[in-house]
Amino acid sequence: MGNATVKPGILEVGSGIGFAIDGTSYLAMVIANCEEETDPRYGVPHYVRYISGNCAREWVWLDVSSKTLTLRTSRKRCTYHLETTGLWRRDVIIPTIAWSTSLLESVRSSRRLCDYLEAEWPRLGLPRNAQILELGAGDGWLGMTVARNLVAVPGKNTTWVTEKEDYRIRSLNENVTYNMAQGLPLDNLGQSVLNWEHRWKVPPEWCDPKEEAEAEAEEGEPDVNYQAFDDFHLLLGADLVVEESSAQHLAQTIRYFLWRNQELTVLLAHQMARAPDAFEAFLKALRKRHLEPHVVASETGEADISSSEPMAGVVIWQITCQKQDQWLLPWSDCLTGLAETFPV
Repeated sequence: MGNATVKPGILEVGSGIGFAIDGTSYLAMVIANCEEETDPRYGVPHYVRYISGNCAREWVWLDVSSKTLTLRTSRKRCTYHLETTGLWRRDVIIPTIAWSTSLLESVRSSRRLCDYLEAEWPRLGLPRNAQILELGAGDGWLGMTVARNLVAVPGKNTTWVTEKEDYRIRSLNENVTYNMAQGLPLDNLGQSVLNWEHRWKVPPEWCDPKEEAEAEAEEGEPDVNYQAFDDFHLLLGADLVVEESSAQHLAQTIRYFLWRNQELTVLLAHQMARAPDAFEAFLKALRKRHLEPHVVASETGEADISSSEPMAGVVIWQITCQKQDQWLLPWSDCLTGLAETFPV
């Protein structure tokens, strides 16, 4: 985030602050301020978003000269300090990975999607205690990092990481167990098997007749209806498309979740140089299923999806139902210019 710039009487939007009240430590970001407030007892109020300790947003009074904070509702007062090293903690460890340059590059999309979520969280419009689902979580770094930074409801799983039922889910479970043993706050993290290859139950109007006919001809592929995954607000994935078959299965899976909740925010990060033919097949499969892909952030700047020029770097895609642009997120330049840097 860099050093916060302090203006007379207020903190700049984007400033990070840390403080403790009643023995609980909090980390928060200033996301708005109101210079018109003139109450001499409290100074200028700042609107903050808690990042650890809580997920609420509220007005607080900050006295910049004495570095004291007063909660507007309870009137509790404490000292605060500026957080200048970044707001989200990135202390999840994947013990099986040696952090070489090539391996960092291979998980680049997870890191960039995390950068995007950290920068844009206040603008995503998600409710407090948002339910989050990650598809194809791999080593689990992204899902664990999100979960440890957005602790919301004690004792309730608010972030789920999922993988296929083979060595991948076992490896994911081992990584989660390891990080919990290191003391990371992952009590709200759930783990589950989720196979994309199943036929997902959706109404006829959401189906392509040819696709359904081909599915009916297959043997041994039962319909499934994951009722346990119905109440999510945010669906995430990084570098999920590696071959054309995975492109088709991923499109079917996303269609199911958007059918269950058309307000669901779906965000996928993809390195555009990886499996370009498979990713193009994925975009076509989405449109075939009445879904629309939108670019909301990119390492190399704002991109035109309809252009014949290939996109480069990591691109963040939002998937919505067609003709549902009211749920479309605004363009973000939070990743622009990062193509030559490695996220660590």
